[in-house]
Order: sequence, then C-alpha cells, then structure tokens
Amino acid sequence: MIEEILREGLKARFREKPKKASKTKNLAKFAARLPILRKSSERLRELVEKAIELVRKDAEEDETTWDFIAPPDWPDGVEAVARRHTELAEIKRQIDEEVYRLYEISEEDRRAIEEELGG
Repeated sequence: MIEEILREGLKARFREKPKKASKTKNLAKFAARLPILRKSSERLRELVEKAIELVRKDAEEDETTWDFIAPPDWPDGVEAVARRHTELAEIKRQIDEEVYRLYEISEEDRRAIEEELGG
C-alpha cells in the first residue's frame, strides 16, 4: 500500500512541467518595465565611439590585457596616458549628460542617482 502511494507520487512528480516558464514570464514582465528610448542620439553614438577608441588604446599599451601590443613610448608615454585618461573622464561625463537629457531626468533625480552611484 505505501509502496503504491510512493510510486504514484513519484509518477505525478515527474509528469509535472518544469517551472522555467514562470521564470521566463517574470523576466518578460521585468523587461517590459525597462525604460527603452524610442529616440536616438548621434552625439551619444559619437561619444561612445570615442570612449571605446580611448579604452582600446589603453588596452593595447597594458601588459595585463589580451589586446597588448607595446608599452607607451618613454619620452612622453606617461603624459599621453594621463591625457587619455583625462579625456576619457570628460567623455564619460558628457555621456552621462546626454543620457540624462535623453531620458529627461530632472536635476533632483539626477542628484539622487549620482549620490546612490557615488558619482
């Protein structure tokens, strides 16, 4: 009797559909709430391309990356790297500005975001 109950319970357990469908539905609901821009910005695209170019140049001169080619030249290498990092920081700031503008984020919300992210 107990064996029969256990056997029926196991059969029922293995007939159940996996619960992945509910995870997929939850993910779809979450994704539907994400604020997706319907407009684009040529300026944002250009800024991102510049940032990628600067980061790629850094990677080519950094011995710890897969993209390493050669270290910076000695005469002005350190200054060139410092200038590149300064330029990259400025581009990141401009990217932030453009994203705030595109999403129409208020100054109050912007301060809250930057405070939360430590920026």
